[in-house]
Amino acid sequence: MVQDPDSAQFDGMPNSAISTNMVDFILTPDKMPDALFRSPQTKLMLTDNNEKTNDSIFHDILVEIHKYAGIDFRLYKRNTLIRRLEKRMNINNIERLADYYTFLSRNEADKETLKLDFLIGVTSFFRDPDAFEIMQNEVIPALCRDKKDTEPIRIWTPGCSSAKKPTP
Repeated sequence: MVQDPDSAQFDGMPNSAISTNMVDFILTPDKMPDALFRSPQTKLMLTDNNEKTNDSIFHDILVEIHKYAGIDFRLYKRNTLIRRLEKRMNINNIERLADYYTFLSRNEADKETLKLDFLIGVTSFFRDPDAFEIMQNEVIPALCRDKKDTEPIRIWTPGCSSAKKPTP
């Protein structure tokens, strides 16, 4: 838990803590006690009585990130995206998906952070040249051969990943 830098007389320590990407809550001092005593995690209820509303907002968030980053996450694993959204909501102390969407639509830094959270940041896979040769000569041609022109091909690009995410 870190004090919101905007509410601090000196913002060096809060910004330093936030830059570690290990912060669960960024709050003004008056909101910290409530966060300590409330439920530890916000869980998105995309299947409750407000399913259409939350589903629609979830879709709007994915569209917002697509417009921002040019990456369409609609084919990603839904549960993974939901977990990453819950994390961002908890970090920003936001309990309702609609409120998070409003926050996100006005916050470029959180769009970037959410985009990075949606991506998998692992660089240790596929560093073997033999694996790339097999992919080039066998796997990719087979994928293309079995797809219609209108069907998407989902490709994971581990070479573009990074173990260290930029600070928000």
